[in-house]
Amino acid sequence: MNYFRSLLKTIAKSSSAQIIDQIIYSALQFLVIALLVRVMPVTKFGDFSYALVIFLTIKSFGTLGIGMVYIKNVALTNQDSKLIETMSVLIVRLVAAIVLIGVYFISAPLWISSDDVQNLLNVMIIMIFIEAFKTTGEEYFTGTLKYEKIICIKLTSHIIFTLLKCYMLFIYRDFILFIYVNVLEVASLALILVLKIHFSSSRQLGHLEVSHYSRISHYLRSAAVLTLTAVSSMLLTRIDQLMIYHIVDSSALATYALSIRFIDVLNVVQVSICTYVFVALTKQSPDGLEASKVKVGYKLIACVAIGLIVVAYILTTGFSVIFGDDYSVSGLYLMFLSPIIFFGSISNMNAKLMYYNDQTKQIFMCTIESGILNIILNLILIPVYGVYGAIFSTLIVSFYIAIIRDYLYNDLRYITKLRF
Repeated sequence: MNYFRSLLKTIAKSSSAQIIDQIIYSALQFLVIALLVRVMPVTKFGDFSYALVIFLTIKSFGTLGIGMVYIKNVALTNQDSKLIETMSVLIVRLVAAIVLIGVYFISAPLWISSDDVQNLLNVMIIMIFIEAFKTTGEEYFTGTLKYEKIICIKLTSHIIFTLLKCYMLFIYRDFILFIYVNVLEVASLALILVLKIHFSSSRQLGHLEVSHYSRISHYLRSAAVLTLTAVSSMLLTRIDQLMIYHIVDSSALATYALSIRFIDVLNVVQVSICTYVFVALTKQSPDGLEASKVKVGYKLIACVAIGLIVVAYILTTGFSVIFGDDYSVSGLYLMFLSPIIFFGSISNMNAKLMYYNDQTKQIFMCTIESGILNIILNLILIPVYGVYGAIFSTLIVSFYIAIIRDYLYNDLRYITKLRF
């Protein structure tokens, strides 16, 4: 109990800024989504959701899945080493982004049949390059537990660009303009984060020499496995939407994607808290994590997940009022999908602890197995049960990842003991 209180105090002190930021961001996302589905026809929102899934899958190649490795290294190293880690990660991600954007524009006409979807993706894809700066910057401040330094900037940006998005949607009712505003928001945040790192450090980024980027090869080796893990994980969570679009129709995807968007919005809070629990545990136990302390971390994120599930259930009661009769069934989908938040919190903590112990291959194998299971279940259930088939598949696979993985890969035996 004493350590539970200590951990709570550490997280409240170091991560309250990020948690507040994520809660406000989630509320603003709720507002944007509500307006989005109100002003756009159901089929158009289905096309947008399909394009978004493709973009997120491509984007997962750009981040290379090395985020948790980078956060761990930043949390455990001195200031000069933090900058070397940051520049090494950034260079690797920028090269990956340039390659991905080039491959997309060359190959897109061959595998995207819808002009509307391709037009949306042509704008979205630009964000992959910009996201390399933004993601690395956010991970830097997360790993150093100094997120409060950027909270005011991020909140101001969220509010300003949310108002601008709502204005664009309400006046012009155009997805392309909406995406351009998103690009502008990401670009402004990326620039600010890089400048904050540059000017707040005793040794500025520009003063590092090429010889200092000794960690590039390390992150390239890590990316070889972690990229496939990240992409597999993205497909694992999004393959159902791709199948619904092709097997059912875009309207069915629109109603399902709306419920998934709200799961994603709530998961932003859960992932943020889970990351800070991991960072706090790492900093308090530099010589190795103790089972008793890890158990406290699991209890904390489980409590957060249950609270978010309650929020999801409250939201389901007003879906038809907020989004219109076309999306009334989305509230029912959200109710069925809400346990994913709990399973996801456990799975997140599992993955972070396995990254900590350099068990990337085990994570990769489990993700591949789960992805194959998910594809098989969706192929069997979606043609018969439609959207409900996708929901059942997602619940089964989420449970598998969160719980069964501990039995399959129990090198972290204390996790297994804590779970059962």
